[in-house]
Formats: sequence, structure tokens, C-alpha cells
Amino acid sequence: MKGKLLFVALCALLASSALAVGQQAVVAFDFVCNGSKTGPCPDGASPNALIQGSDGNFYGTAANSGDKAGGFTRFSGTVFSLTPAGKFTLLHTFVPGTNNKFANRAGPVSLTEGPDGKLYGITVEGGNNPGITGFFGYGVLFRINKTGSGFQVIHRFCSIRPYCGDGFNPAGPLVAGTDGNVYGATSQGGTGSGCSQPACGTIFRVTPSSGAYEVVFSFSSSNGGGFPSGQTPAADGTFYGVTSEGGSLFHYTPVTGTLQTTALPFPFPSGCAGLACFATTVLTFGPNGNLYGFYTVYDSSATGLYEVGTDGSNPSFPPSFFRHRYGTAAGQRWQSLVSPKYRQQQPRRHRHGFTFRRDVDSDSHTLQPVSF
Repeated sequence: MKGKLLFVALCALLASSALAVGQQAVVAFDFVCNGSKTGPCPDGASPNALIQGSDGNFYGTAANSGDKAGGFTRFSGTVFSLTPAGKFTLLHTFVPGTNNKFANRAGPVSLTEGPDGKLYGITVEGGNNPGITGFFGYGVLFRINKTGSGFQVIHRFCSIRPYCGDGFNPAGPLVAGTDGNVYGATSQGGTGSGCSQPACGTIFRVTPSSGAYEVVFSFSSSNGGGFPSGQTPAADGTFYGVTSEGGSLFHYTPVTGTLQTTALPFPFPSGCAGLACFATTVLTFGPNGNLYGFYTVYDSSATGLYEVGTDGSNPSFPPSFFRHRYGTAAGQRWQSLVSPKYRQQQPRRHRHGFTFRRDVDSDSHTLQPVSF
């Protein structure tokens, strides 16, 4: 049987886990905001991360809860659980705190289960780092028990000044290593150099037994570029990712602390390369053992799928892109396809998206619209 690679883009993350050809997505839980469209949202809003825990339940984060600070809405956010039967439990709410400074976190965007059974996550805002006046902070790394107890801030990003040697602007999801530690990446900060902005990003490690945070690798222009998009774990305990500046596939080995890179020939428009016109998603393993991801060319407002071997061999960039209009770049015709979107109506939102299925043997693909 031919292998199939399924990419899902939906507004409701839980529904995507049950999608199959011919199967209708269903709403598992509605996040409801009271009052105006900015909240408050007691259970959270804009859910953006969802995992299935070792206990069979689902755990996730919502980036917003409608809290206000300084006269305008901040991210705030929540952590929640959801049983397969649809029972929702609010585990934690990120609150403004003293003087609305969000000293302990705001805007969660990632969640994973650590080897110790606890949930580890990151936020894009909050932390109120010492010495940063009038600023909410660059985010934090936290952990919490599955019951909602024991919330703990493990690290506040950009705690090392002036160039955030400990990293900031977390990139991609946290991943549990086979060595018993938790790993993550930041797209900026560290001790590397040669990128378009100060420092080029990091790979960091958290030791669950002590909660110790440590930068284990700093990206630079001399070792494959900067601004990593995150890491994807392989079965052998190593990690793969792509840098947005330099456009390189990287392979990190935790046991040795070494990183290998291979430059990829992304089809940039003429005269455009690097961070100013390019970004890529976290990679996904296909059934054929190759890596797949989406990349975006900013000046063309287009997104394309690519495939590459784990050793950087045989990179492939199919000439079909998601875009709102036709156009050309790098000699390729870009096809206008359905884009994921949603619109708000009363009393609930109607969500629209699609499943993108690629046959890795024949290089063909199909697009299946989904509404729920």
C-alpha cells in the first residue's frame, strides 16, 4: 500500500486528530468569551497547542483569556485538559499579577509531557525580567502537574543581558528527549553571531529532576545560520530542524552536543534570501522516513510544501503553493488553493479548514475542505 502523509490545518485542534477521508470533523469543546470579542474568556481563547498525555487525556494551551493590563488586552492564557469523552477541565489561568506586569507568564504557545509525567510549556510574553523597566518580558518556561497543581516557572527568557545569552523568542514545541530531559529552541539570543539581528538562536535543555535550564547550543552564521523554527525528535533520540536565516537543515545529537547542517535550495524569488523573506514550520516525519515541512515566502504571500531526506539529500519542492492569487516566482507557477479561515457568527463560530494529503510514492496530493 502506498504511504500517505497527512497535513491538517484546522481551527479546532482536537478535531484534527480524528480526521480521515470522508469523516466529518466535530466540535469537541467551544471556548466562549463573555462581553466583547476581546473577553473576558474564562476558559481561554485562541487554543494553539494540544497533546495526548500518557494517561490518554488531551492537554493544551489557549493563548488568550482576555485579561487587561495597562488599558489594553494582553495575552494571559490558560492550560486545560480534555478527556476523550469531551470533559473539559481548566488547569491554570495566567493572570496579570502585581501591577499588571505578568511577572510569572502570559501567552502560552507550547506544551509537552516530560519524562517525569509533568506538563512543560512556554509563553511568548511575561516574566517581567529584572532590569527591564516598563516591559512585560520575553516569556517563560514553566511546568505543571496534570491535575493543575504545582505550577512552577523554571526559567525567564532573556535573563542574561545585554544580548539574551540564555535565548529568547521560543521557537516550535518543547520535546521530550530519550535521555530523560526536555529540549527546546529559541529563534533569537544565545552567544552566536553573524546574523541579521543580535544573536542567532539557541537549543536549550531542562533537567526535570532539578529544573535546571541550560543552553546547549548557540546558532551562528558559521554553523548553519540562525533563527531555528523548532525541533522534531527522531527515534534515535536526535533532533531535526531548519534555520530561517541560512535555510539549512540541522541535525542535533544530545549525547555529543554536536550539530550538523546541510544548506537547502529553497526556491526564493530572485534577489531574496534569508530571514527577510522566508520562514519555515517545524518538520514532520513521513512514512517513508523523509522530513516534510511548509515554508513561506513573505513577499509573495505564498506557502509551499517541501521534502528532504534526513541527511539533507534529495530535497524536493513541489510546484503547488497555497496562495490567494496566481503568481510566479523562481520560474514556478503557483496555484490558488483553499486557505484555512474562519468567520464569527452568533452565537458560535463556524470553522473552515482543509486536510492536505500527499502521496509520497506518486508525488500527487489532494485537498479536502472541512467545515464544522
